[in-house]
Amino acid sequence: MESVYCNCKECNATVGLFVNLWTQIGKSYFSPIIDPDDSPAVLAEGASRMGEKGTLVEECHLQDIVCASCNVLLGLQCLETPVNHVLDEDQLLLRLASVELLTKDGQEADFNAKRVLDVREPSKVSAGNFPEASPSSGFGASSFHEIQDFLQIQADLKAQREDIKRIDSNGFKIVSALDTRVVRIEEQVGKLKDSLGSFRSDIAGTQEDLASLKAEVGEVKRAAQNKGPLAGLEKRLASTDKSLQDVQHDVGALEEKFGQELSGVNLELQRQKKEIDALKADIKGRTSARDHAKDMAALRTELLQMRRQMDKMRSKTVEQVGAPFPAKELDILASNIAKIGARASQVETLQMEFEILKGRIE
Repeated sequence: MESVYCNCKECNATVGLFVNLWTQIGKSYFSPIIDPDDSPAVLAEGASRMGEKGTLVEECHLQDIVCASCNVLLGLQCLETPVNHVLDEDQLLLRLASVELLTKDGQEADFNAKRVLDVREPSKVSAGNFPEASPSSGFGASSFHEIQDFLQIQADLKAQREDIKRIDSNGFKIVSALDTRVVRIEEQVGKLKDSLGSFRSDIAGTQEDLASLKAEVGEVKRAAQNKGPLAGLEKRLASTDKSLQDVQHDVGALEEKFGQELSGVNLELQRQKKEIDALKADIKGRTSARDHAKDMAALRTELLQMRRQMDKMRSKTVEQVGAPFPAKELDILASNIAKIGARASQVETLQMEFEILKGRIE
């Protein structure tokens, strides 16, 4: 069966999810035939009270229920009911003016009333409606027993009515469960149909592939039976083998040629290395020649200084003719002459080396 959401009209809060099967009580109240799986979002408010006499809720303990979100009055709840009463304990009586039904898609829904009860009709007939038997009455013992039998039959009928109501409620629950299962089965059948359609399309595609494969196999068989193309292929294979042999021969010749060229390159590389070493030696020689030239310039400067000193000493010697030389000056003069001789020999050696280097460089 279809399930609907019962919402508060004031705040749109969901009170609960109910099966859309209801008992209508008068024109203003609806009570669910099948209890919801989860507890409704309602709160009890105020003290319980007895139902009004002469109505459907006579001798029932009633209490107001309000919305758990906004505390707006939503209806009543039967806390206790007499034996064999048409209403059950803890049954909800929701006000039509305070609640509304919505489908799972958010669309408004109507109350599906399966039973209508008159609020002004009591649920059970009181025994006080029948006259009591007494010795002063006009009834005998048989009449009193008949009244008792009638009351017993009436009580049995009420018990059977309650059983029928419970069976009816259970039947609705079973039908609802069956409807849910039927919906699920229909969904599964739809899925199976879709799967079957895809399987059929796959099978058709496989059959087409098999047909094309068979055609290709037939072509291969026909080609195998026809020896003309095979002979042509053998000729092509032979020519390809010959071409490969020629290529291998050419590759061998190229390898030998490249080996000779490589050995020549190695020899040239060694010669270039020797020339580089010789150039390095020449560069070092040129560097040493520059150093010798600097030394010669320094020696020439010292020789000039020595000559100047000798000239000074000679001039002093001419001025002091006949005077004996001091021993200290004679020692200085002898040491200077020795230095000049040593430097002169070094200069000659350096000049010879410099000439040799000049010849090498030229």
